[in-house]
Amino acid sequence: MKTIFSARTRSTTWRKLWIMLAEGEKQLGLDISDEAITQMKEHVEMTDHDFKIAAEEERIRRHDVMAHVHAFGQVAPVSPNLHIDQESRRSQGFGSMPQESGRLEGPGSQKLLNERC
Repeated sequence: MKTIFSARTRSTTWRKLWIMLAEGEKQLGLDISDEAITQMKEHVEMTDHDFKIAAEEERIRRHDVMAHVHAFGQVAPVSPNLHIDQESRRSQGFGSMPQESGRLEGPGSQKLLNERC
């Protein structure tokens, strides 16, 4: 139980979710390189050094999740838009997605949603 609810497991889970988000956005047509996704996957596990970076970022940002987003961006720098995307979603409210008329646009978006949901 200690492992399941540890800070390391929680932070690694966030990183796994951000990788899935990047892969989904790439499938929807956003400009996310294979190199960026590979680099994120190479750094999915939280290290002690990553926790130090996140602690420094949290002192600046005063937001634990955004601190981890920025810390992830430092170890996987090829994906510079991750933190910008997450901050813009946060400012729009959690769960916000770019929508127009209630429908997602883009090639294969409905198929992707059906596969993931």
